[in-house]
Amino acid sequence: MKITIRRTETESIEDKGIFETLFREYLFGFSVELDPPVIAQLFSLPYFHGFISFVNNKPDGFAVCFESFSTYRAQRVVTLNAQ
Repeated sequence: MKITIRRTETESIEDKGIFETLFREYLFGFSVELDPPVIAQLFSLPYFHGFISFVNNKPDGFAVCFESFSTYRAQRVVTLNAQ
């Protein structure tokens, strides 16, 4: 089994499609639906960093990270949300 992880390219239509597919798989079984503009909005945020994991070259998971600033630590921090 080959596992790879790469950072998303925010201008990539392919990466947006992969994210949308993985989000839909994640939400399957919940009583909410993915609003398609959410992916485009997410990819347009200057403080967004996304990652896609692949198993045997097939998209398998994703991580959504946001840069922010901690006043408590007085430094930049990254918040990670992974599926």
